[in-house]
Amino acid sequence: MRLAFVLLASLLLCQQVDAAAVELPNDELTASCIDANSTTAGMIQCSYEEYERWDQALNAAYKALLAGITSPEKQAFRVAQRQWIVFRDAEFKAIDAIYSRMQGTMYLPMRVAERVELVKARALQLNGYATLQDE
Repeated sequence: MRLAFVLLASLLLCQQVDAAAVELPNDELTASCIDANSTTAGMIQCSYEEYERWDQALNAAYKALLAGITSPEKQAFRVAQRQWIVFRDAEFKAIDAIYSRMQGTMYLPMRVAERVELVKARALQLNGYATLQDE
């Protein structure tokens, strides 16, 4: 249920941002990858690749945001991003703790998908802020 909510929120955010500050990953790449290799190991690999794409998008959106704001604003976002990284790392530990006690191979790709969604949400958020600078 949580994953469905995150996906819906991400879709709504994407619709609100018309002119993207950076090129955002296409979820169809992951779907195609999983179609080509639908084993548990394949799904995990595809999700890790998606994670890398979203992490790169997050970094690009962060740089685009910083390029369009003043020094005091930059400092505020630097502090916020550092704190988000602390949150992300703690959340990853919590995700690992929850999924590590689950029985069944289906939970392995789900664990990675949770990580992807966390980074994706931040990338979309930063991209939205960067896009506001263009208005």
